[in-house]
Formats: sequence, C-alpha cells, structure tokens
Amino acid sequence: MYFNNIFKKFFLSFIFFSLIICLQAQTDQINNIQTDQELFLQANSYYKQSDYQKAYDLYKKISDKNFAVNYNLGNCAYKLDKLGYALLYWRRAQKDCSIWDQQELLDNIYLLKQKLAIFDSDKFYKNNLFFYKYKNLLLSFFKNLPIIYLQLIFLLLWFFLFLYIRRLYRAKRKFLIFILFLLITISGILLILRYNLEHKKYGIVVQQKTELLSGPGKNFAQLSMLPQASEFIIYKESDGYYKIKFLKSIGWVNKKDVESVF
Repeated sequence: MYFNNIFKKFFLSFIFFSLIICLQAQTDQINNIQTDQELFLQANSYYKQSDYQKAYDLYKKISDKNFAVNYNLGNCAYKLDKLGYALLYWRRAQKDCSIWDQQELLDNIYLLKQKLAIFDSDKFYKNNLFFYKYKNLLLSFFKNLPIIYLQLIFLLLWFFLFLYIRRLYRAKRKFLIFILFLLITISGILLILRYNLEHKKYGIVVQQKTELLSGPGKNFAQLSMLPQASEFIIYKESDGYYKIKFLKSIGWVNKKDVESVF
C-alpha cells in the first residue's frame, strides 16, 4: 500500500511537470512565431524603402525561413551585389515554392547567371536558352514533387496489373499489357531518380571565388578557381573542406567559401 501511494505521487508529479514543460515549449514556440512575424514586417518595411542592407540583416534573423523569407533574402543579396548568397537563398526558396511562383524565381536565377556571364561563356546554353529555361522549370517541379505521389502511382499500377493481368491476357489485349508494363517501368525510373535527387547535397560558392584543390587542405595542388555562384554536388566533408563535383571536375573546397543549399 505504501509503495502504491509513492508510485501514484511519482506518476502525478511526472504528469504535472510534463504538462508544464509542454506549455512552456508551446509558449516559446508562439513567442518565436510572433518574433518572426515582427521581424518579417520590419524587414519588408526597409525593403520597400530600398534599404536592402537593413532588410537583409532582419530577414536573416528570422528563425523559421519560409519561401517568402528566402526569396526576399535572395532579392536583397542581389541588390547588394552578393550574387553567391542571392543564388543560395533563391535555391532554398525553391524547396517551398509553389508551381505558380516557379517561373518568376527561375527568371531571377537566369538574370543572375547572365550578369555573371555564365551563358556568354557557354555557347550551348547561350544558343539554347529557351530549352534550358524550360528544362529547369520541369526539373524544379520534379524536385518539389512529393515522393509519396510517385510511390502511390507505382503501387497502384502494380495493383492494377495484379488484378487484371489474367483477364487482359485471355482477352488478348497484348498492347494494353505492354502499355501497363511500360508505365510501371517509367514510374519506377522516376521514383529512383526522385530518390537520388532527395539524397544529393548541393552547395554554392558565396565568396568572390574559391580554390578547387586536389585534397582537403591548403597544401594540396590547385586544380582550378571557382567563381561566385558556382553550383556543385557535395560528396563528403573532412577537416573543414567539402569534397565536391563541379561540372566534370572533382576536388575539395574550403567550407568558409561556400554554403550548403540544405
């Protein structure tokens, strides 16, 4: 009986303190939301007054950065000629971007790359800019497509095949069977590609330039120089350096000169 009373008191105390902790966490979350909203409104006010540096500093203080915050951060960075950071924040904005805002966001990115003469140095992209723009619009939509949608399509196609394969075979609907297998194959390939995109880590050069080295340290040989706003794939991290792939080159860059997109 004595131990039962102790257990009840301990259990009630645990419930009481758990409720207090939950309420405190909820209060802190509400305060953070209110603080973020105030910062966002203040930053917007400075942005409208063309005081981009103050707006930029306030946007950066927002803890929970959504599409609007990252998009405006990119705009401010562009106005301040921080082109590497402009591209960084616009790429982060892409993750939460609706299909209706994709074109405007990508147009900003094209404008930035034209300012850096990226297209001028590449004849293929310069001569095929229309194709390049809409290819990236499609790719951006595909990146933002939830994996669960592709998984459901893939499973539904297999379920349909499992239910109707015998009936279609007996009815000699070989063409429909072929189409069904083709759709399953395509949806499977798209699912694999989407998984690969989900697990790739991208980075951007935010300084004016950075060295691409043969190893993780200043003592290693320089392979080339990467200008600001260069985009690359991150493989791994070691001793304050990222191992990356930039175009067809693989090397190491100093973490201080670059930022990871996500």
